[in-house]
Amino acid sequence: MKSFVSVVTAIGCLAILAIVAFANDLPSGSASVDCSGYMITVNAGGLESGTTFTIIYTFTLNCNGTISTVPGSIVFKATGTTATESATGTWGSTPLTSNCTVTAKAVITSSGDSTPITINGSPSGASLNCGVVTGGKTFAIGPSSMEGDLHISPGDWISGGYNFKFTDGNHAATMYSVEVTVTVPVRCPDNTVENIVIPLGAPGQLDGGGVATYTYSIPAGNTHNFATNDQNSILTWEGAVQAPANLCGGQTGRNQVGAVFNATVLQSPHVGLVDWQFHYRDPNAKGKGNVNCTDATDPRRNRADVCGASWSQTLRDP
Repeated sequence: MKSFVSVVTAIGCLAILAIVAFANDLPSGSASVDCSGYMITVNAGGLESGTTFTIIYTFTLNCNGTISTVPGSIVFKATGTTATESATGTWGSTPLTSNCTVTAKAVITSSGDSTPITINGSPSGASLNCGVVTGGKTFAIGPSSMEGDLHISPGDWISGGYNFKFTDGNHAATMYSVEVTVTVPVRCPDNTVENIVIPLGAPGQLDGGGVATYTYSIPAGNTHNFATNDQNSILTWEGAVQAPANLCGGQTGRNQVGAVFNATVLQSPHVGLVDWQFHYRDPNAKGKGNVNCTDATDPRRNRADVCGASWSQTLRDP
């Protein structure tokens, strides 16, 4: 009888262990977000290999008091007892156009276990400053000719970028909002001039993440270049446009005078002086192929001779 009880007890323990072994939990998750959308990554554990699971996630946006949710799901087949699954998405048909806070959570449907999502490195959520800069200062650099005599053809990708740094290491922390464009004038064969305007948004994202305004969180005392001054880094590019198909009536034009950088900036709070530089690049006009320097999927953009470009003179924003 004792042997029977022992066997039953052992079987029961094994059953409990089996249940525990496949508890289907979500130990952690993270996301990177900007004004255009998100990329979310969730870690799952206690899985049974070969079983299909569903993770449902929800982003909650509070945009100037208006609350909305953006749901999504990840369906995957486990190949082991743990898995790391990712998904990307947008906030809707257009980027956000106001300042928003973003939080998120995820749940695995098989067990109901959930986890909050760390967003942009913050476990409590992230703030996105997607509104137009108001009350800021406006300044310009140029025209500055760092690229020489460019023959710009319809369809050419032209990329623009900048870097800046605070000049004094004694400044306090601040939020620095910037709204920037680079204008490239093109003289046509009939001697008319057409301007190509490049809006610059988020550093290193395809076409600046589709946003017109980007806000940097500047730590106290930081005098590093934002986002970088490395000419070959994708972070030096914040936007790109294609020369329109009807440029110069479909003909090639010339840029010999350089480009003009226009910026509206706002420090909150105002903490110090800032040095600015910008650059631009038309790889096709340099005989390097028609490359969008903000497109991380194009391996050509990693070449210095393709997407490297000299910086303009420095302008100090007072």
